[in-house]
Amino acid sequence: TSLAFAQETTGAIQGVVTDASGAAVKGAKVEASGATLIRTMTATTDTEGNYIFQSLPPGTYTITVTAQGFSTAKQENIALVV
Repeated sequence: TSLAFAQETTGAIQGVVTDASGAAVKGAKVEASGATLIRTMTATTDTEGNYIFQSLPPGTYTITVTAQGFSTAKQENIALVV
């Protein structure tokens, strides 16, 4: 009998975009950038403000959110460790 083990080599960043009152922001553009990416990744929030970036390599990321009628929000130095 033999056993096989798998090791994950990627991770995910997910979140929820809300306004100052806590209401979900639908259709916001969310960008993930970092030195380990070939290009910036883009997602759009769903009706509940959710977004997810899957299969990201380990590294440090910046998440930038833009939505019509809102100021741009940016969160830097997000460490993704797998």
